[in-house]
Amino acid sequence: MYESYFGLRELPFNVTPNPHYFFVNSSYQEALSRLCYGIQERAGLIVITGDAGTGKTTLIKTFLSNAPANIHSSCILDPHLNFAELLLCTLDVFGLSDLASDRLTLTHQLNRYLIEQLRKDHFVALLLDEAQGVDDKVLEELIFLSDL
Repeated sequence: MYESYFGLRELPFNVTPNPHYFFVNSSYQEALSRLCYGIQERAGLIVITGDAGTGKTTLIKTFLSNAPANIHSSCILDPHLNFAELLLCTLDVFGLSDLASDRLTLTHQLNRYLIEQLRKDHFVALLLDEAQGVDDKVLEELIFLSDL
């Protein structure tokens, strides 16, 4: 209905954020720049906050669609995963196979991957959307991961 009436090429209102429609203003450019800088400087944890609907998910999708080839990113959209599930999802996105199921071995597999990427002068980023829903214990373990 909207497309034909207004002469649009696609539906204007989608539930899923589209980075094509990322509105760049100074605040969003600052957030995107800080995200890119933090990853390239291997700064550890980077937090971007804002009210619901302000564009945090779109910011992540914009970053992912424009990230250089030497940045390997895993974006976790489900904040209710336990730590082992989060590691499994992350390692799967990074293309690792023969994954273990226990937390210790998964952590070692991730550590080997991180060292391999560091030797190539590549960067690795784990992006958590809706991180406010992540269990406190999982957040503590993620802080440990940031030391890797």
